[in-house]
Amino acid sequence: MSQSAHLTALICQDRTHIEKLRNEHQQRLEGARKTRNSLVEDRKTKELGRLRKENTRHAGILKQYEELIRKLVEKDLVRQELERQGLQDPIQLDANKRDDLDSQAKKLAARHLEDARIDASRTSNYSAP
Repeated sequence: MSQSAHLTALICQDRTHIEKLRNEHQQRLEGARKTRNSLVEDRKTKELGRLRKENTRHAGILKQYEELIRKLVEKDLVRQELERQGLQDPIQLDANKRDDLDSQAKKLAARHLEDARIDASRTSNYSAP
């Protein structure tokens, strides 16, 4: 084999080897990118799960708060009605009146809660940078 043929064979072999190394490097880069993207997605998924749990917990607290407000409003309405009629015990009120007071309490509580939401919204808008 002549020297130039031998050099040509080495060059071709080097090109093939270089191309193989380039492909392997590209595959490693893609694997690393996929791994990094997968880690980012895992973190996002965990954070989203945490936020969902927190949101569920806050929704539960809000429901309890709403129920307490409704009960307080209803208690106040019943007290006022008992005083107006000169009665001592809520059981002395007729069923229709109790139903009416319950309905009024729900409406008033809803208004109080809506006012509280508006106030909270205004407060958060003022405190936002």
